[in-house]
Amino acid sequence: MQPWSLTNSSQYRQGVGMVSKVIYLHMPIEVYKTFPCPEGTSFKASFRSCVADGGCLKSYEDKGVADWNTTACGIDLVFVVDMSYSISPDNKIKMKKVIQQLLAQIRIGPEFTMVAGLTYGAETKPFLYISSFNDKKNIREATDKMVMNPRKGTATHLALRETREAMLRTKNGRRQNHKAVVIVMTDGCTNPPEKSDETIAEAQRLKDPESYEAGVSSPEVFLMTFPNEKLDNVKDLAPEEREKLEGIKKREFEAIPSKAENRFDATFDNMKDKLNLILRTSCKEIKTPGQ
Repeated sequence: MQPWSLTNSSQYRQGVGMVSKVIYLHMPIEVYKTFPCPEGTSFKASFRSCVADGGCLKSYEDKGVADWNTTACGIDLVFVVDMSYSISPDNKIKMKKVIQQLLAQIRIGPEFTMVAGLTYGAETKPFLYISSFNDKKNIREATDKMVMNPRKGTATHLALRETREAMLRTKNGRRQNHKAVVIVMTDGCTNPPEKSDETIAEAQRLKDPESYEAGVSSPEVFLMTFPNEKLDNVKDLAPEEREKLEGIKKREFEAIPSKAENRFDATFDNMKDKLNLILRTSCKEIKTPGQ
């Protein structure tokens, strides 16, 4: 006879926004006794020694990732990630890893969150459409392949246009009656600066309900900004040129998010917390078109 067994009580999967309460039986001395797993944990089906580990999977908090817990909700989530020349290779890797960590913690699937994303420099490089995959393994493999060294430039206008024209279309998986959330992650303004007006125009089109098909809402757009380390370290830039670039950046950063509070100033070291906050904010209130 095996020394452990699950009871017939209902099991709830350990997951974001869910309660887990599992009772298992243990027979240390010829008699089964019941032992509850702690809240937020689940039964470890492969365990053989209750004395050694209690038979319960560790909770997210025990694993040190409690800050990543967020409410499960059915949004279409799109990442628009600046991988331009001004961002160092190390920081690009940080951005990719943090996105992957976030996706590992949220509920992915047709009834939950679906994901798309592109990177951009002088051109856009989609790495995932909403319709591409609905499981974490394939999504992680897709994010592993995101292009992080595009041609020199920062074509924010093209990135916003492709988000609207491709990422948020039903032909590429956008779901009707589901909220869409776009997270733009960048360290600066459009380059060349002459394209800044196009970026501002594309930001408005991205948020315009008239830009989308029937039954599909315009997205809620968030902007996450990072310090532009390359520009900040340029010593011989004329004051008037620096002032001009700061003015362009200010106008673009005001135009991109859906509202002022949707802008988050971050560093490459604290973006994890900022992204988690964005997801928590996005899931607080889910509205469908027409409501």
